[in-house]
Amino acid sequence: MRIRLTEKKVRSPSLAPGDYFDASLPGFFLYVGKQSRTYYVQRQIRKASTGRMKSVRRRVSRADLITLVDARTEAKAMLAKMQVGIDPAEEARAKRARSITLADALELHLSDGEYSPRTIKTYRRTCETHLGRFMPRELAEIGADRKEVRRLHQRITKKSGTYAANAAMRILRAIYNSGRRQHPELPESPTINVRFHKERSRSDKSIPPQDLAAWYAKVVAIQNPIRRDFQLFLLFTGLRRESAANVRWEHFDRAKRLLLIPEPKGGADRAFEIPISSLVVDLFERRLRENAVLYEGSEWVFPTRAGRGRSGRVVPIREPKEFGLPGPHALRHTYATVANAVGVPPLSLKWFLNHKTVSDVTEGYVSPYTESQRKFQERVSQFLLKHLRAPLSRGNRSEDRLLKLVAV
Repeated sequence: MRIRLTEKKVRSPSLAPGDYFDASLPGFFLYVGKQSRTYYVQRQIRKASTGRMKSVRRRVSRADLITLVDARTEAKAMLAKMQVGIDPAEEARAKRARSITLADALELHLSDGEYSPRTIKTYRRTCETHLGRFMPRELAEIGADRKEVRRLHQRITKKSGTYAANAAMRILRAIYNSGRRQHPELPESPTINVRFHKERSRSDKSIPPQDLAAWYAKVVAIQNPIRRDFQLFLLFTGLRRESAANVRWEHFDRAKRLLLIPEPKGGADRAFEIPISSLVVDLFERRLRENAVLYEGSEWVFPTRAGRGRSGRVVPIREPKEFGLPGPHALRHTYATVANAVGVPPLSLKWFLNHKTVSDVTEGYVSPYTESQRKFQERVSQFLLKHLRAPLSRGNRSEDRLLKLVAV
């Protein structure tokens, strides 16, 4: 219906539900609903993507929040933009997209997923260390400056190395894309212009069986018995260093010979339980006896002095160069290599290493049965023990020391 809109008519209770087009301003109308009344504009707009004309209706404001005079003024401005092909709604979305900063997108990204405290800390530290200049900038500005992002990758490479540079760009891409999912008007992530460095798996070489005895001789040289056992524990379980260092006595079930890892990489949702070999059980019992003397009442299996290390547990050594030992991840590779060599099924090995197991529907049906898996842990331990002891001649004092360290 076309009428001349006035303030009195707009508020008249006699208006039935429907559209009331203003006779004095084509394209401007009042929609009367059951609960409220709202001003709109409507006209044909040529879509840039298709070149076709399309009738577009856009909201101006609720009638109870604005006067008719102000509504007409706003409507005239909107209609003028629509006349030249500008959609006010798309323009508003683009404006909102331009206003979101990388710092805003970081909070959006972290709130979207259930990330572990460790992952959140990594994101924030990387942003502070490498992306600081970009954090207050708007995503639209960052997205339009691909060259600057490429130069940033090069600067981080010179300052902190290839792995840090690649990691910073991955985090930038993840944060940016979180903002872009909410604001699709934003351009593609500028990291598309980054040439990522080729990476090799860290500590990707496992210790060959023939070198295990030499590795063990260096472990024996470590004076701290807790650190000695920590190295053995890493080798005989294949656990990640943080998971191994954070083992508490409450996680160890002596009766069932099970070990719980409550917060591995990926957070509590990835918690898992593994059977442990008799050798590892003996190692735990030795630690229980010695800890009672050295660190009475400590909740940690591998404790250290209060104030050194988080909450008193042993500080994991990333690469204990002072002992000439490979890093903890090399021991994880060694465990996996040995497990494969002694016939541990691939699915069982994934459970032990806490890798993702669902690669197809069938694997998704299978749940680990710990008792049936224990024999595989024993195989790995016996293989490792054999090669640790192999080069030692009978009567050698080193063998006596080894038998005390690696009880069977």
